[in-house]
Amino acid sequence: MRREARQLLVLVIMVWLSGCRDRLMFDDAGIDVPILDEDTGGWTEDGGDLRDVPPDVPRDAGRLDAGPPCAGPPGLYVPGSCVVLAPRVRSFAPEFILWSDGAEKERFVLLPEGASIDTNDPDAWVYPVGTVLFKTFSRDGLRIETRINTKVSEGSGISHWTMQTFAWNAAQDGVTEVTDGVINALGTDHDIPATSLCASCHTGAAADVALGFTAIQLNHEGTDVSLADLIAEARLTDPIDVDAARIPGTGDVREALGYLHANCGGCHGGPAAFPVPDPMVLWVDVGISEPTLTPSYLTTVGVVSGWPGAPYRVAPGLPDDSAVLRRMQSRVVGAQMPPIATELPHALAIGTMRRWILAVD
Repeated sequence: MRREARQLLVLVIMVWLSGCRDRLMFDDAGIDVPILDEDTGGWTEDGGDLRDVPPDVPRDAGRLDAGPPCAGPPGLYVPGSCVVLAPRVRSFAPEFILWSDGAEKERFVLLPEGASIDTNDPDAWVYPVGTVLFKTFSRDGLRIETRINTKVSEGSGISHWTMQTFAWNAAQDGVTEVTDGVINALGTDHDIPATSLCASCHTGAAADVALGFTAIQLNHEGTDVSLADLIAEARLTDPIDVDAARIPGTGDVREALGYLHANCGGCHGGPAAFPVPDPMVLWVDVGISEPTLTPSYLTTVGVVSGWPGAPYRVAPGLPDDSAVLRRMQSRVVGAQMPPIATELPHALAIGTMRRWILAVD
């Protein structure tokens, strides 16, 4: 009698446990029901761990695609994630890259809601207060640093921005602000520059700091935020003709002019460039339709350089007599171009420049 009672009790318990499991795992009304994750001990929705997601984070941020808990660069990702972008943060890519020894780059922008960029001068945009530009450098998939530039006051120029740099940790789940730079960060060849060097590149062609978020650089299809998008969204105060906002030419000619525009134009001839006698201007303005009408041609081809061993800035048909190319190839301090933030010559660009010079009449 006692044995039968025990068997009946065990059967009742098993049925009860089965019912509990069904109530936890399934919902007859088709509504998501929390599930206990046996690996983490955290309640989840659709398998995503929600324990470390603050209540003010969008619901989807807690799912698996948000990645593991992470304290990333401020303002770039939703709290607790280093994968899901914060609201209104969008990625973009300039058409012509700035050479950084082969580092991969991700760029993001946050534009204040309802605000427009002052494009009265199509080559010298002035960004609204609250604009934030992010740039993350990676090597072989390992994030090394993220730079954040924030527009904090009305006006144009570097004095109206704050510039910060954050170094990623090896676990890729946190960052630390650095000001003095880091040599060979995370054991790579990538050097994080001191923030005091930011002005070296951001006070030339960048009338208001930004180098890659400009008319010519955004006028292509390989970016999530294009010039056409900004026009369609009424983000520009003055219209810009997309056909006029292009580097002219084709093939090596266009690629060479685009490289010089992105990598050299910041100091050599942009809207806010430093005034020097007999300037070499490598910035291409919006509206120039022929390669030979660009300042890059007019101020380099056949112009005496004064540089030892290279008699001309660009010697037609003679790459080795061209100072522009010689300095691109050099990594001697005081001779190399660009002068900072690179330890390796850009072989692909050098090949393009050499072919362009060989074809110059």
